[in-house]
Amino acid sequence: MVEAREIASWLKDAGAGRVNPRPDQDGEPAPSLSFLEPALGFSVTGYAEDEVELRVFFTAEAAPPWLREADPHGARHIVAIRVRCDQVLAAAETWRRELDDLPARPWAEAG
Repeated sequence: MVEAREIASWLKDAGAGRVNPRPDQDGEPAPSLSFLEPALGFSVTGYAEDEVELRVFFTAEAAPPWLREADPHGARHIVAIRVRCDQVLAAAETWRRELDDLPARPWAEAG
């Protein structure tokens, strides 16, 4: 559940304009938050007026099956989403509230 809380925090920061776009070595957007070696990643590619463009990276085992067939370890799929900042902030708050409603499992949080 630690990772789920990190996503809530990252969404809050992204919606508030506190996540800066981060390019990779080729100048392409790179995830500023990633999980699972990193099979799942999130980035901000830019802000415009009251909107933010987010990218969600699905790599290797998290990539769609049709991409994994040809290259199981190098498969990569990116979804770009342009959304209003207030909607991102609302999603972050809803995500956090729903996590708070889950029962505590100290053994799962240790690590």
